[in-house]
Order: sequence, then structure tokens, then C-alpha cells
Amino acid sequence: LEEQRRELYTAISGTVFRAQSSSVLLLGPHGCGKSTLVRSVLEEISGTYSSQSSAPFVQVWVDGLVHESKRSTAVAIAHALSLNLDSQSDLLSSNTRQLDVLQFVAEAVKECGRGVVVVLENVEAVLSHGSQSILYMLLDLMQSTRTAIALLAIT
Repeated sequence: LEEQRRELYTAISGTVFRAQSSSVLLLGPHGCGKSTLVRSVLEEISGTYSSQSSAPFVQVWVDGLVHESKRSTAVAIAHALSLNLDSQSDLLSSNTRQLDVLQFVAEAVKECGRGVVVVLENVEAVLSHGSQSILYMLLDLMQSTRTAIALLAIT
């Protein structure tokens, strides 16, 4: 497990310290400690900045069993990025086109100004309820923006 922890630390720290985007897929049976491992590595990296007012990266946790639609996934990402959702309530209403919601999240990530670590827990559930477009958008952002993104997908 130490080798996997070291590889995960390398991927995330590359995003946080060197502005290098990365993606990691963590596979394993339910309850084997994948999310705990991710939390442990993120806590270790965050501990480096405990004396500062804010860490140089933002953690975004999305669980496919909790966020059961593209819209709720987008709202979870927006909340994690500390966006003012009140001023964007019309954008996140049920009548808004999905493309507009995706563009809103993409702009929020670009304007964040810090590295972004996105953890997709139960990624198979995220993909099964039609949120693939958010996954594709995040992968595209990793390639096309100056914002460093670490995308961690956990089965």
C-alpha cells in the first residue's frame, strides 16, 4: 500500500506544488480504503500549509451515490469552489440548458486561481446517471487551462 500512497502523493503534489494536472483511477472492492487513502494524502499535503490562511488548492468531493444528476454534480463543484450561488441561482435552475451549467463550472474552475483536486467517489455511479459530460469537461480543462487539476476517480 505504501507504493500506491507514494504514487498518489506524487500525482496530487504535482498539481499543488508544480501546477501539473494529473488523473488517477483508484480501483478496488467497496470498503477497502481507497477514499481513506486519498483523504490521508490530502491531509498530509494540506498540513504543509496549516500556518497559512488558506491552502493553495481546493478540494472538490463528488459522490455518484449522493449527486445523482449532472445538475447536482455541477452544484457540488460550484459549492466547493466557494462560488456565490445566490447570484447564479437562475443559471442552476432546472430550466437551464445543461451546456450553460457546464460552461459555468468550467469558468469557475478557470477563475479559481488555485490548484483543484476533484475526487469522484463511486465514479461508476457518476457515469451511469449521465454525468459523463462533466467528466469530459474536467478532462478537457486539464488540457486547456492554466489551472492545475488533479482528477481522482474512485470505484
